[in-house]
Amino acid sequence: MANFSLRAACGVPWLARPHQTLLQGGGVAWVAFWAFYGQGVGVETFQSVWTFGLAYMLVVIIEPIADLAVLAGAKALRSHKLSGLFTARLYDEA
Repeated sequence: MANFSLRAACGVPWLARPHQTLLQGGGVAWVAFWAFYGQGVGVETFQSVWTFGLAYMLVVIIEPIADLAVLAGAKALRSHKLSGLFTARLYDEA
């Protein structure tokens, strides 16, 4: 098995993940603020905000795994020229 480097595969520094998590967490906090402001502080609002936040932050967990799966699939198919699926111009150098 070849040596696989996540940084080399996607070209993104490791600091991008915490920044993206912070950005998406800020989005959840923004929605939570307006939900509490508009609906008031109550059990139903807490439950709705908690459910939304959990579902939204699940993206933070699933997205890097999906990205790695797509990159691995593209790398595996790189040597196979699926001529029936793509035009031959895709594989030729310009």
